[in-house]
Amino acid sequence: QLDATSVYGYAGPIVAGPPPGEAMAQRFRERLGEALSERGVVSLFSRLHPLLPQQELLCGVGRLRPCGRTVAIDLTLPEEVQRARYRPSHRYDIKKARQLGGTVVWDRELAFLTSFVEAYQENMRLVEAGGYYFFDRSYFEQLLRQSGTNLFIVLFGETMAAGGIFLEAGGTLQFHLAGTRNEWRKWAPMKLLLDEVRQWAVSRGLKTVHLGGGVNGEEDTLFHYKLGFSELTFPFLLWEWVVDEAAYTELAIAHRREQERAGRHPSEGAFFPEYRRVWRSENHQAGARP
Repeated sequence: QLDATSVYGYAGPIVAGPPPGEAMAQRFRERLGEALSERGVVSLFSRLHPLLPQQELLCGVGRLRPCGRTVAIDLTLPEEVQRARYRPSHRYDIKKARQLGGTVVWDRELAFLTSFVEAYQENMRLVEAGGYYFFDRSYFEQLLRQSGTNLFIVLFGETMAAGGIFLEAGGTLQFHLAGTRNEWRKWAPMKLLLDEVRQWAVSRGLKTVHLGGGVNGEEDTLFHYKLGFSELTFPFLLWEWVVDEAAYTELAIAHRREQERAGRHPSEGAFFPEYRRVWRSENHQAGARP
């Protein structure tokens, strides 16, 4: 018995060429169901991409669950309009960073990759991220070898202050991973980075910069920060499909019984699949460290 899930980031099915008609979409759904069943897949979970028309393709296959909103910048607008839509405090911080000598470079030779990885991992420690998010240097090397993957770095003199990885495809630039050195955080170098990268994307004829949303789809401080660049938002959906109902129910019941015997309590909120929901002890729920 297996689960199917999507890669990190905004994923979901992609259609090449013109939008498929209902007959083709139905064949896709049927073939996908058959392929998953043959492999013993019990459930499928996938994040969808807010900018791609994926919903019609998945109609009637599992459910689509709303998970907040994401932010995008419309690059087809005139430059002065794009800039005018920045929050005033963002414009101020960007101007100040430039006055302090901040510059942005497109690091095609990966000369600053080591510093970027260190900054990224510093940020993950700062937000107490799970071990899954601590990608090592080899991960970034492999990622940056892929076509359309770009590393941008903010420099003050010869010192790296921040950096970000952006994925280019289909007229969209996707903000993927980023890091800011702790000692440079007060200068808001990431705002300068996003402004310069936006202009770079315009020069390449791209239509959209997709900044993404908050942590776990929440409209949190990260989401509010991104709204400071644009108030254009898109719904973020999760695709959840129980492929084998009987096996799913059996696994969910077994998981619940096991956790109850251990004296644990289920985490709050929606979770899929249910048999992978995290249960915690009373002490953990009360805020004690495990």
